[in-house]
Amino acid sequence: MGALHLLVLFLGFVVTSLSQAGGAEQNDQEDSTSDPAKACQAWVEEKCFSEDFSALTVFDGTDPGFSQYYLKCKTGFTLPVWKGYPAIMIDPATQPAATWLLAHGQAYDAILDTDTNQDDVSLLMAYALNLDPRLNLTGSLPQATRQGDTLGLTFYAASPGLNYRVEASADLSQWSTNGVTQSAPTPDGQSTATVPRSSPYRFLRLAVVR
Repeated sequence: MGALHLLVLFLGFVVTSLSQAGGAEQNDQEDSTSDPAKACQAWVEEKCFSEDFSALTVFDGTDPGFSQYYLKCKTGFTLPVWKGYPAIMIDPATQPAATWLLAHGQAYDAILDTDTNQDDVSLLMAYALNLDPRLNLTGSLPQATRQGDTLGLTFYAASPGLNYRVEASADLSQWSTNGVTQSAPTPDGQSTATVPRSSPYRFLRLAVVR
């Protein structure tokens, strides 16, 4: 079972901090966010165009601790050393977050369940929402909003290898996707979930599952 990270919101105010729970549930909604494998494969196909890097040279004077990372689908590299420097192959199909981690100053194989800067936002949630984990993200999380009798939540939902699910509750105890409408991600990766405000209290939470 994958890790389940939750973000709970109510009428635009964060009610609880991010929490973790074991287990994963199936998403009742059939859209592009419900199949991480397909999303990851699409990302792999986009990134792994045909290109041979065998003729590429490395600059002289590179720091002795320098390491090279390359995608599995690229050709022209050798393991464990290439051009005199350690080489590490990344498989986007099994390590979809690796390039994001490297781009944000983290180890390519960092444990996503960790909170590296103690801001109560795990690497997994930062990756899911495409946020910079080096920053304090307490004030950068998506906020629920109310329009008339509808409660809504807009968030980034296009990180490869993840399943995004928005659930609603009237008591913070029983959670369900019943009544929740969740859109497919826009070209810039944004998804919006809405639910009718059918009780005096209405809560939303975003569940991110690997």
